[in-house]
Amino acid sequence: MGRTQGKNTEAISMVAMEQEFKINQEKAMTGRIVFHIGPGKTGTTYLQNNIFNKLSRINNIGRPIHKSEKYRCFQGAILRDEEPFFIENGNEFRNEVIQSRQNYPVTLVSDENLFSKPPISANIRRIKDLFPGAEIMITVRNQLTAIQSFYLSGGYFLKGVPCADDFNRKRQISFNEYF
Repeated sequence: MGRTQGKNTEAISMVAMEQEFKINQEKAMTGRIVFHIGPGKTGTTYLQNNIFNKLSRINNIGRPIHKSEKYRCFQGAILRDEEPFFIENGNEFRNEVIQSRQNYPVTLVSDENLFSKPPISANIRRIKDLFPGAEIMITVRNQLTAIQSFYLSGGYFLKGVPCADDFNRKRQISFNEYF
């Protein structure tokens, strides 16, 4: 039993070493990679438009500036549940990131759409499959003010709820009715 346990420990150590090597190799090729995937209504757009775009040492390839077809395919690959599509399009985007890195110490991909389709854990796993050393940044917000923000950005219309007089009309509701 002692020999078997020792072999299992060695196998686990080898797997851990291989994973660490893969992460270090990726960092050497691409620098530090950060995926900012905060959900909507958490200040994501503000960060993208007013902070991230102004950081000169950041290779910002996320929203709102990234318009390449490869990025759109990568985004679709993360959100779709089709493994062959993910592998092909994900690898093309990964190669684009490696080529675009140049002299930047950090590459940032900021896109709240990567948080939009559950399960979020599957999206994060796919990102980590392509970029094992990537850091994932998720923004959050005070939940009490988030409720009001969701309401004000269109939540005051009930969608898909039949009204007595017209099944296709949206019915506006008060904030108190929202709950």
